[in-house]
Amino acid sequence: MALGFISLGDHIDKSAFKHEEKYDLRTKDRRARSARRWHEPRPCPQPNTDAVPACSRALPGWVYFMPMTPAPSVSLPSDALLERLVPLCTVDSCGGLRAHVAPDVFLLWEEWERECGCETPIPYWAVVWPGAVVLARFILSHPELVDGKKVLDFGCGGGCVGIAAIKAGARCVIAADIDNIALEIARRNARANELSLEFDNSDYLVPSTETDAEVILAADMFYERGTATRTWKFLTRCARRGSSVLIADGERTFAPTSGVTLLHRECVSVNKELEGVAERTVRILRVEEGR
Repeated sequence: MALGFISLGDHIDKSAFKHEEKYDLRTKDRRARSARRWHEPRPCPQPNTDAVPACSRALPGWVYFMPMTPAPSVSLPSDALLERLVPLCTVDSCGGLRAHVAPDVFLLWEEWERECGCETPIPYWAVVWPGAVVLARFILSHPELVDGKKVLDFGCGGGCVGIAAIKAGARCVIAADIDNIALEIARRNARANELSLEFDNSDYLVPSTETDAEVILAADMFYERGTATRTWKFLTRCARRGSSVLIADGERTFAPTSGVTLLHRECVSVNKELEGVAERTVRILRVEEGR
């Protein structure tokens, strides 16, 4: 999934650049250098309540983000690198769903750059984020949400939510991401589960891009203000046209708290190095019709 904060969660935004010496020591310098390479500190603008839905919490001070833009064209990690650093794993409590997951995303990122001989985007696709885990479980537990329907897995990353939708009986699942490498990993994950997805690298945040999917699934997409604003506009546009729109949010900064109905809440353990916390509470939200 193409997401926002360099922390790969949202904890580094508050302290990394205010305490660079400590951050370099704690992360053995590489991660701090990576953070500085991709991000520059910018003042946090005041919330525009006309453009952005009510947020789960305010973000004080400086914000460090990477807008959701198409990833630069780089080579897919080699099969040998993927096998060594992104092995196939069984996703916890997801009906035996398997996916390529990196135990150490930073090591993967560094080795990928060494292999390519150039800078690469952050490999978000190598993590099954908490929102995706809980949304996949929720769909598998409530197959009536997708059974026989055309589904769009928006910002699919490694495609686990879409794979869960196919397992739950969806007629067709389109895995959509602007990162072509994420789509290739999603393709491999689908193959590992002996299932088939369709793939689309269209930018659905462009107003002219439309979808006729009956169900839209979006997990952990509300990291950065600009992207959150455009994502919310896209999702509400789909809801107005009659699509069922489900959001899985793992306490991300710009997630909506109005215009949605809470369907489910679940606390899950997460990788503290990536997320900055040991647990996150994930909410499954349905976008209200007519928004």
